[in-house]
Amino acid sequence: PLHLIPETSTLLKGNDYMNQAFLVELISKNIPSNCKLYVKEHPAMFTSHGRKIEFYKRINLLPNVELVPIYADGMKLIKNSKLVVVVDGSSGFEAMLINKPVVTLKYFVFSFLGLTITNTDINYLYKDIKQAIKINSKISPYKFERKIKALIMAISKTFFDGSTPK
Repeated sequence: PLHLIPETSTLLKGNDYMNQAFLVELISKNIPSNCKLYVKEHPAMFTSHGRKIEFYKRINLLPNVELVPIYADGMKLIKNSKLVVVVDGSSGFEAMLINKPVVTLKYFVFSFLGLTITNTDINYLYKDIKQAIKINSKISPYKFERKIKALIMAISKTFFDGSTPK
């Protein structure tokens, strides 16, 4: 998934990846040769700060990259994917919750669970993609469920309900 511009994921956390056409190119060059990179635009981009047509033309030139329709079902794409790569954000969280391999390009708030891989050096992105797939295939359903339940419990215990302030 592409990120909304401006957005915390790219402006504060992922400054290195503000140029998302460059990011797509980096990822496309680091995925296994038998894989395809599906790129989905953030739906709010057309109503806020639309990208220039050159952005999409640049992405379309990459042989292993395919732009999917903006209103394609994001969850269906995640479910059908082999892996999800994000700078940071909700698509990575959604993928993690259904036990899909996830590579984040910046610190991911849920990394402590050990269910995702954070790439800290783009030169090792291919290795990190392989590692994410390997980790994901080795975790037992029981262990995965325990980690997600622990996360939900931690959120529920520290959650502040802003709808009924006291």
